This record gives sequence, C-alpha cells and structure tokens, in this order.
Amino acid sequence: MLPTTNSLTDIGFEAVYGSQFEADVKPCGTPFSYRLSSGNGSGDDLDIKSQLSGRINVYPNPTNKFITISYGDALLKTVSIYSMDGKLMLVQQVNSNANEADVSGYAKGVYLISAETADGKILKSKFVKN
Repeated sequence: MLPTTNSLTDIGFEAVYGSQFEADVKPCGTPFSYRLSSGNGSGDDLDIKSQLSGRINVYPNPTNKFITISYGDALLKTVSIYSMDGKLMLVQQVNSNANEADVSGYAKGVYLISAETADGKILKSKFVKN
C-alpha cells in the first residue's frame, strides 16, 4: 500500500501523491417533510416541512467586473466571498434582496459565496472570475 497524505483513510479516503480526485456534488432540490416526535410522551409531534433550495442567484456568471447576488424576495443580511483556498475576500452588510459586488480586482478562478438571510438561513453558491 502506498503512503497516504494524512489520516483521511479513517473515513475511507486515500490520497496518494500524484493522484487526482473529482467530486460531482449536486444539490437536492426535492421538497421533503417528516415528523419529529417531541419525545415528552404528550402525544404532541412537531410537523416539519422544508424546501431545499439553498442556492442564491449569482449573475452574470462567469464575470470579470461585477456580480449581482439575490435570493428571490428574501432579505439578505450579509454576503461573504471566499477564494478556493479559504481566504475571505469580502464581507458586506446588505439588508436588501439583491446586492452587487465588485470582483474586478480578484484573480481569475472560482470563488465561493455565502449569504445569510434576515431569518438566519445560510445560502451558498459559486462564481467564476475570468
């Protein structure tokens, strides 16, 4: 067996020098509902329904100057942009349902966006700077 780069083998992942890894992660867009028992024996159950969208709109994508970030009619509280190496590039207090960010000074590449709505929901997306 070839040596691994770290202890990720404990979770079934082995990275060998010179190897490549590709993941195709797709969001689950299907609505779901489930019942959660309160567990107090009262017979009261909590009925929980959720729509899994969790993606903000980012356009134009790719871009070389500005991006607009929105999430329907929901009020965005903050928007953060991260480089792929985890560096925080921008944090903006928004308090509107759409926000424009100047990314003209960023290096070419893929960036991650995290936005928090006024009700505390965290939304994520990515964009390409060309």
